[in-house]
Amino acid sequence: MAGTADPPSPPDPKGRGLEPFLSVLIVAHGRTQFVAEALESVRRQRLDRTAFEILLATDQPTPSIRAAARDSGARLSTPPSGHWGEWVLDLTDAARGEVLCFLDDDDLFHEDKLAEVRRVFGAHPKLEYYHNAVVPFGEAGSGVAPPRDRRPYGPDRGLLQDVDKATVDAESLFWAGGGFNASAIAVRRELVRAEANRLRAVERSHSLALFYLALLRSSDLYFDGRPWTRYRLHSENWSATRGAPLREQWGRLARDAPPILRDVDRIRSWIEEGDRPWLRSEAVRSIGARAHLVASITPGPSTRRSRASLLASYLRLSPRSVVWGQRGLVGVAALSLLARGWAARWVASSGR
Repeated sequence: MAGTADPPSPPDPKGRGLEPFLSVLIVAHGRTQFVAEALESVRRQRLDRTAFEILLATDQPTPSIRAAARDSGARLSTPPSGHWGEWVLDLTDAARGEVLCFLDDDDLFHEDKLAEVRRVFGAHPKLEYYHNAVVPFGEAGSGVAPPRDRRPYGPDRGLLQDVDKATVDAESLFWAGGGFNASAIAVRRELVRAEANRLRAVERSHSLALFYLALLRSSDLYFDGRPWTRYRLHSENWSATRGAPLREQWGRLARDAPPILRDVDRIRSWIEEGDRPWLRSEAVRSIGARAHLVASITPGPSTRRSRASLLASYLRLSPRSVVWGQRGLVGVAALSLLARGWAARWVASSGR
């Protein structure tokens, strides 16, 4: 990994309980328009610069991105061929932090984010997974428009100790936002190292994978209700399908459905193989049902009966608030029950 600046030196390890050195891991694959903003949000952290490092992996190291990396003190690299799991493990090998903070290239950190992550991990030696609330901003297709904040969301439970996991509804934690958005997640490095074989196979669903791995492991989790992350809404978001013209979002949804289905099958197998019988997988099944629904509407051999079954499964497994947020998808699925061509024509002609 070629460095663009001299990185700070991590403190000498003196055991758990001290505030750890942090590594911020940014992966930018297939786009460049948001990277400089993401780096700037890390550069502006109020935490002392000697307490963290920044690692950026991008397959498009343009002159402007190289300049932004240099200005922020980030170490720049080209990710290996493959998918998210391989990229993050490559970055982890190069990182020196005890705690890894993920930042998607289209999101932003609040200026106090890293200081708070460091404080929480230092205060809780058995903590392996941290998730803060997020504030959505922007509009689909808005590019780099200034943030327009909405109401933050994410569970405000605080510390969840391993001994208490069986008493908590993990499904509610997930749907409240506790397993959503990698930019809101920080983990101890040892979680990634211990679960490297599983994480290497994850293609798209990294936040889901980290959430369930942390629940399956004998470690603590922390859910911080303060909004330390800004989540950008734009037309390339898989999870933010409202706001953009359907014809702009559908191709991406259809392309991403197969890898998400493969991820869902992997994560469900982890849950089923684990020794935590109280951990259900309805949330995982819901995400799989949505991906199956998208795949069934695209040209292929599926019948109206099978599409109706998939739609019913998705509506049954997903909370009403989630279904409402995905009403464009539900509308297309309903149209596809009348005739496949109707849905395709509507998507192609729809402005919204």
